[in-house]
Amino acid sequence: MSANVDTNALLLQVMAHDLLAPLTAVKWQLELLEKSKNDKEKCKKNLDGINASVQLGIALTKHAHVAAKVLTESYESDVSSGSLTDIVTKAVNELVPQYERHGLVLESDIGVEDLTRELDTALTELLVWSLTKFFLTVAPASTTVHLRGICVSQDDGPCMYMLVGDAAGIPDQEDATEMFQTLQARNAYDQTYVFVKLMHETAKLLDVTVTANSQPNLLAVELSFPRKSV
Repeated sequence: MSANVDTNALLLQVMAHDLLAPLTAVKWQLELLEKSKNDKEKCKKNLDGINASVQLGIALTKHAHVAAKVLTESYESDVSSGSLTDIVTKAVNELVPQYERHGLVLESDIGVEDLTRELDTALTELLVWSLTKFFLTVAPASTTVHLRGICVSQDDGPCMYMLVGDAAGIPDQEDATEMFQTLQARNAYDQTYVFVKLMHETAKLLDVTVTANSQPNLLAVELSFPRKSV
């Protein structure tokens, strides 16, 4: 890591920006709720909007809490039985509103892994968040980011679950790919680097392999989870 990069300060900057949107939305939706208190349909719509904004704010705060511990090497693992597919799906769905607020589209096709794993839910959600935030920092407005969850099996062998994110039309995608290999920030204010760093650090704790590759007009990042027998 470059000596002049403070990942904790950059994370704080990112989170302050991210949390401002749902908090502002709640304030605006409360004002609309007051104006529409005699219209049941509008009240329900505004209440649904408030709930969505609050849930996004809670999710972002949880990610920030776990991320800070990961970056300071103070995270204590909390492993339990669960479905990797369910965890990934929940984490992805929570981030769709954030993409919409930035003028991007997040499309997902999360294939089902038909088994139960012993895993750390908070870390897994942080890894998915870091992946989606990485693309949010490098993709221009109107970009569509695709996330695919794929269960890869072999004859009489263990199954590997892969989460693949890709997007076309990313400026300087070669630089972004190189960052995955060198773990060097481009400058002291490189927010993209925070999420590359988080992906690598979180992946190590989860025994997940992270790779990035740059193809003609396509940037792809792959997360390969440990093989498990079905």
